[in-house]
Amino acid sequence: MSEHDPPDFPAPTATGSVRGALGEPRALGAARAELDAEFSSFYRATIRPLVGFLLNHGATLPLAADIAQEVMS
Repeated sequence: MSEHDPPDFPAPTATGSVRGALGEPRALGAARAELDAEFSSFYRATIRPLVGFLLNHGATLPLAADIAQEVMS
């Protein structure tokens, strides 16, 4: 697993709660919030250079922005 891959979360039980490796269900929410914050930071640091790269290779600004957004989603 790379540092950008999401962690493996346990499957929900029959009652719908998540137990196991993460313990309490709220731990799953905390892990998800941390993962979202890390991705947001990565996105902000990467999107402008990616758009610039695409512009340097001949894309128009709207097309470069669309491609970059698609790649990052």
